[in-house]
Formats: sequence, structure tokens, C-alpha cells
Amino acid sequence: MITAALIAPKAQQKNVKIKIEMDEDIPGYVRADEQKLRQVAMNLASNAIKFTEAGAVTFKLKVANRSSDKISLYFAVKDTGIGIDESKHEQVFEEFKQESNQTSNEFGGTGLGLAISTKMIEMMGSKIELTSAKGLGCEFYFTLELELEPEQQGSKPLSYSLPPVIYCSEKPSKILIHELNFYHYPLEVVHSIEEILPHISAKAIIILDGTIDISYCTEKYSDNIVIVVRDNSEEKVDFGDSVAGYITLPLLGHRLDHLLKTIQPTQKQVADAPKTKRTSDGMILVVEDNKVNQQVVAVNLKKLGIEYKIANNGAEAVSLYKEHYEKIALILMDCMMPVMDGFEATSTIRAFEKMESLDETNIIALTASILDDDIQRCFDSGMNDYLPKPFRKAVLVEKLEKNIAFQSSASQPSKNEKATSTVTRIHGS
Repeated sequence: MITAALIAPKAQQKNVKIKIEMDEDIPGYVRADEQKLRQVAMNLASNAIKFTEAGAVTFKLKVANRSSDKISLYFAVKDTGIGIDESKHEQVFEEFKQESNQTSNEFGGTGLGLAISTKMIEMMGSKIELTSAKGLGCEFYFTLELELEPEQQGSKPLSYSLPPVIYCSEKPSKILIHELNFYHYPLEVVHSIEEILPHISAKAIIILDGTIDISYCTEKYSDNIVIVVRDNSEEKVDFGDSVAGYITLPLLGHRLDHLLKTIQPTQKQVADAPKTKRTSDGMILVVEDNKVNQQVVAVNLKKLGIEYKIANNGAEAVSLYKEHYEKIALILMDCMMPVMDGFEATSTIRAFEKMESLDETNIIALTASILDDDIQRCFDSGMNDYLPKPFRKAVLVEKLEKNIAFQSSASQPSKNEKATSTVTRIHGS
């Protein structure tokens, strides 16, 4: 779902719907290489939205097989785009050549992401496959056998600590119900306003969608918190102070949980966009594909006592930003990287911030070029400043002081761990 949220701004610009098809018995946690899995999902999703001008991009997560300690999961990204001729299916994985020169000119892109994704999935013991025909869209898919993880300790809250939820809809969303159950909210699903009454209590949160008379319901249950569900592709109707918040489908995950735990009757919030100020003691996201440059920046930040995270390319940066935006005070962004360059990553982050009503996080370009045109391109993409490479520590400190407030005596950063196999929360990926 994080990946779906990342491409949501681009999908909204193109009026393309985002759909999620997920089995109800998907486990909460598995043991997997989370970073690689997210990067593959992002690469497939980026290609899907790039080549889709109308219709939808659908994310699929299905249970293919299951034993007592392992599970085989089917992952797929399907689009309604231009499709790929069957005679070219074999060569498409070599370097993901554009369907034709005309397509390349119209849509752009190098397709390097699919080649990298193919290698990543092969390292996990599987293979990306393709179902497509010219003009009929594409479905890229793979199946992974993963170890099951027991429910994380402390992940199940005490039932009395969570507010009861009444979800009222003529056509309830299976994904929303699945997520509410995953987070262990006491849940009642009803299909009309009249059915709400037997379940109502002072602390109950009422969730409605467009199939219900929202104005009537908010008037009838004015003492309760009312949240409206709306689709990502729909026009955003504002119900004013009568509604306390909004849930955007299918973009749920931890944003939904955060909203339900923090929302108050007088507040207006959005489940996937709680507006958050950046704190002065936040971390720095370093986006750089060169390992030596990563080490140089890391050493300097450690000396300054600043916490940081490292992304190896723009796609990883967008994913990490989406997950940790509340903690990220500044981004150091390399411009030229594989998979997704710094310009596209910056534009994607800015679109995400706008869609989520977030304050902009300052982004400093890391660039070896001092040409005016190259510097201007940094600013045009949404960056706020630039730091020429190679740089001296004094210049880095100057840029940090200009863009964020920090104290060199701050607590030491956490180690940047990159385990090849970690406990991964499936629902939020």
C-alpha cells in the first residue's frame, strides 16, 4: 500500500484509478528482504503508471500456497496501458526496451528499472513474468516463498484502548475491513444509517462513504466522530466541520491507524495525510548511489551527531520518505542515479507533499556540475539548494545551518542496518 500511495499523485494527475486486490488471509508479517521488495514494487508501479493514459493500475497480493511455517505469495502489478506485443515478451526483460521508437518519444524512460527488478527477484529465488498483448495492457507478476513470522510482540493492543468503529456502507470495502481488523479495532459493519443506532456509544467512530447520506448522518450523530471514506480518483468533496477526517481508498496502512488513534471531534484530518511539522532534531535522508560518497556524507553527519538514513537511488528515497516523513528534516539528493534520478524523485516527493497537505521538506542537490543550466534544473524540479561535489565539511555544515536547525551535541545516530532478510509487514508494503 505504501507503493500505491507513492504513485497516487501521478495517477491522480492522469485520472488513472488505483486498485488493490488482496486476499483476506494474507499474514501480517513475513521474513523477506523488505528494501528489495519495495524497490521492485516501485519499479513495476512506475512503469505501469507511465504507460497508462486511461483506466487503472491494479496491485495484486494473493496466497498461492501455505504451510505451517512458510507461505507462497503472488505479487502482481496490472495496468490498462499500451501493452507489449507477444513477440517481444522475451526481449523485454533484457533491458526493458521501449515498445517502439514512437512510444519512447511519447513516454520517455530507459526501462532500466525492470532489468534491475528482474535480477532482484531472481536473487530471491523467483522470476518476474509477463502477461500482455499490444493495446491490452500488461500484468507483471512473480511468486515468492517466504517464512512466516509470528505476530509481533506488542502489535496487538488491548481492546479497551481502541475506540469502537462503526463502518456504514451499502458496499463495504473489503480492504478497509481487512485493515481495521488487522489493527484490532472493535468493528461493526452496517449497511444503513438505521443500523448504526444499536451499536452507537459515546466513543464510537462512525465511518461513512458516498453510498450513505453523509449530511443526515452527521446531523443525527453530531456527538460522535464521523470520518468519510473516498476513492483516490474521486473529486474531493469537503463536508466542512461536520466531518472530522477523511480516509482515502485504497491508500490505508499505518495512516489509517494513526488517524483513528489521534483524531478528535474538533479536528479535521486525512488518514493518509496528517499535516506534520518537521522537528529540528529530525534525521537527514541521504540519497546517493555511490558507496564512497555515501561514506563521506555518513562520516560527516556522524561527527555532527545527526541521525541519517541512506537511499541508493531515487525510488528508494521516495519510499523511505513516504515511510519516515514525520522524522525527516532534510534530504541530500544526488541528481544522477539509476532506477530513478534525483530530479524525478524530488518531483515525486513534492507531488506527494502537496497531495498529503504536508509542509515541504528542504531538499539539497548533491551535484558535480556547476553549470547554470544544471543548477536551474535542480530548482525547477523542486529542490531548495545545492551542494557541489566534492564538498568540504565546513560547506556541508553551512548548508545544514541554512536549511535546518541542529545541534552538534545531539544524540548519536542509529546504525544504518541493511539486513538481507528482515521481518516485513506485508499490509503496508
